[in-house]
Amino acid sequence: MFEDAFVRKEIEKANAEHIEAFKKTKKDIVNLQARCDNLDELFKRLYEDMVSGIISNERFDMMSSDYETEQKNIKAEIARLQKLIDMGEQEHTT
Repeated sequence: MFEDAFVRKEIEKANAEHIEAFKKTKKDIVNLQARCDNLDELFKRLYEDMVSGIISNERFDMMSSDYETEQKNIKAEIARLQKLIDMGEQEHTT
């Protein structure tokens, strides 16, 4: 009798932890996507600064390379997190 209550309580605890992790992962994706969008805007401004002569071509190349690398890493992380969410949804519905 006590064992059933204990098991039920542990299952509820695990479900609550799963829901919190799911919410955090979704929030992380939103934040990463916002940064990815921000990098697009920064790249546009950087390009305009290069065209107008505010920064040198060398500086543009260096900074744009850094932005592109960061954006690539962000997109990979978003894909990884989305895969975790998808796997978690599949497990939870089966």
